[in-house]
Order: sequence, then C-alpha cells, then structure tokens
Amino acid sequence: MISNMEQTILRTKFSGIKLDKYLIYLSIIGILLIDIKPFINGFIEKDFGWRAIFITTLIIMTIIFICNLKYVRFTYSIHLNTNVD
Repeated sequence: MISNMEQTILRTKFSGIKLDKYLIYLSIIGILLIDIKPFINGFIEKDFGWRAIFITTLIIMTIIFICNLKYVRFTYSIHLNTNVD
C-alpha cells in the first residue's frame, strides 16, 4: 500500500516503534483514501464535470508535494568544505 519512496524516507528517519507507528498511519490513510475517493469523485463529477477530478487530484498532489518539501527533512546534508587536507 505504501510507495517505495515513502518507505525509504521513513526507514532512514525512524526506527523501532516509531517506524512501526508511522507505517501503520500511512497504511490506514492509504486504505481510507481507496474507499473514500470514488465517493468524493462522484460528487465532484456530478457538480463540476469529469475534468474537475483531474484538477482536484493535481491540487491535492501539489499540496502533498509542498508538505513533503517543508516537513520531511532528509537525513543527509551537503557539506561544502573546500579544504582538502
């Protein structure tokens, strides 16, 4: 259910119980989205047309991307050390 990138990020940031907790949360969200998305898309399609589904998906994915950039801190950092000793 969880994508490989999400698993990789979580495994590099967390371990033990904390990793298990976040993997469970992401799994629950993924399962709920599978059940809820057709229901919500039905309302969007009925009121705004089928093209609106793609626009709302684009908006949601953009929000998720921005949140990932803002809140997910990678474990590596770039060191710009010019001294070669």
